[in-house]
Amino acid sequence: MSVLKERRYFFITLCVVVVLHTVYVVWTWNWHFTLWRLLKSTLIKYMIKSDWITINTKNAEHAVVQLHDIFTANNITYWLSEGTALGVIREGRILPWDDDVDFGIFDAERPHIEELLPILTRQGFYLSDEQGLFFWKFMFKNTIIDIDMTGPGHYCHAASSPCEDIMPLISNLTYVNVFGRNLTVPHTTYLDKLYTEQWRKPLKKYKPPCLGYTYNC
Repeated sequence: MSVLKERRYFFITLCVVVVLHTVYVVWTWNWHFTLWRLLKSTLIKYMIKSDWITINTKNAEHAVVQLHDIFTANNITYWLSEGTALGVIREGRILPWDDDVDFGIFDAERPHIEELLPILTRQGFYLSDEQGLFFWKFMFKNTIIDIDMTGPGHYCHAASSPCEDIMPLISNLTYVNVFGRNLTVPHTTYLDKLYTEQWRKPLKKYKPPCLGYTYNC
């Protein structure tokens, strides 16, 4: 597909998403986030994936530290997930070719996260999208933070399949000392599941095999 066609399809898709999102917001009166933030986060994600810009690793590190401090202070169990977990476990950093920051929490914590929204906003974390009940997307200084809520009976973005596929792999969380904090991460078997053992080799923009019904397939 030519670059022109790819961009055309992207903007058509974006317009459809905006229209559907408007209907959703009006129907549910869910004004936690705005269409502007949704548009901005979608555009930033596309620009990073298209190699027009790169993630600001300093801002990403700051976001990780801030969320760690907020969650820890409020007794919320979290773990770094997906590419963020891979980066800190393998290299002790945010991968400069990643496109966002990934956190996992248990879905039972959703009401507590809702209570923390005013605190998160004051710290610069603005909710930009809510994809179903168990996936929230925040913006922090033009850095995208995905919070995937894990529990039985629903889909997990991290697994690209039902959450049951990764729940056994997050039952034994561990810690990595990086960015001046003891950050919570899953056992390396979690990375084996998501990325196969290829994760141990630094491969820029490595794309794991399809593990479920994900748009990344």
